Amino acid sequence: MNFIRTTKGKIVLAAAVIIALAIPKLLMDRPAAPGARKDKRLSGPVTVSIIVAKPESMQEKVVTTGTLLPSENVELMNEISGRVARISFTEGSAVQKGALLVKINDADLQAQLQKATANLVVANDKEARQKVLLEQAAISREMYESTVRDLASARADVALLNAQIEKTEIRAPFNGKIGLRYVSEGSYLPVGTMIASCVSTNPLRLEFAVPEQYFSRITTGTALSYTIQGIETPFTGSIYAGEPKVDEATRSVRFRALCPNPGNKIPSGAFAKVEIALGDKKKALLVPSEALVPTINGQNLYVIKAGMATLVPITIGTREAARVEINAGLAAGDTVVASGVLMLQPGALVRISGAD
Repeated sequence: MNFIRTTKGKIVLAAAVIIALAIPKLLMDRPAAPGARKDKRLSGPVTVSIIVAKPESMQEKVVTTGTLLPSENVELMNEISGRVARISFTEGSAVQKGALLVKINDADLQAQLQKATANLVVANDKEARQKVLLEQAAISREMYESTVRDLASARADVALLNAQIEKTEIRAPFNGKIGLRYVSEGSYLPVGTMIASCVSTNPLRLEFAVPEQYFSRITTGTALSYTIQGIETPFTGSIYAGEPKVDEATRSVRFRALCPNPGNKIPSGAFAKVEIALGDKKKALLVPSEALVPTINGQNLYVIKAGMATLVPITIGTREAARVEINAGLAAGDTVVASGVLMLQPGALVRISGAD
């Protein structure tokens, strides 16, 4: 019996040793769980392409957005109440400055004007007669001066009625285009009724804002170009005015430019992408746009140091179509990862594409 127990114990011990030796092998051969992350630094160098930062010449420009506005824009309203006697314009038509657009009935004013004109004739004749009598010393100077005052009052009455009659005629304030009308012939118009709008869209005014650091570099006469949605051809304009101060809320400065619009092909109110050339910069460090690595703290670049990728915070400047200027954080001669940044993490080993 003792021999049997001893033999069984040796068998159990031998089995335990075999199992213990087999477990590490089983764990090593087990496939990785789906989605398990691998440390890139343990998988070998990452192949990337690079550029060496060096000073280049570039055209410095400001890119911003703006809105195209009419050069003139007026809402036509009546200054005197009355019934519309005639409408002399067609909606959407072009009008010339001074053209009669709406006539309000002025029959009562015309009657008052006739009476005032008759009184003026009488006052004028009376003044002429009394002037002769004054020269003959037939009347007193006080009597003549009273007649002169009556004449002046009669002239003022006529001028007042003419001014009121003029207000019954709504005329085009400038060469432009009439919009939709909101009144009809025969309708009664209280003072200040909206009749229609009149706009002038040649030239257009382009209103936009630029960051405050460009305040001293943009002046009256500065040329610009802009594009609008649906038309690829760029248009041009020239700045004619700007605010003399910085907007404290946006830290920007507003400017306006005049932009020719022959044929009124560009609609007012359109959104515009604006570019203003500021001149050539001789020593600009430029990198491809895809080299930028945005983080919550700002923009970064991967710079290769001792064969490893180092994430460097930078400040960007002017953007071009495929490149961006680096204002701070990068020095001439630095080796920058131009592509493959998505496969990198700080401290990763790198292999330069095309190198043995």
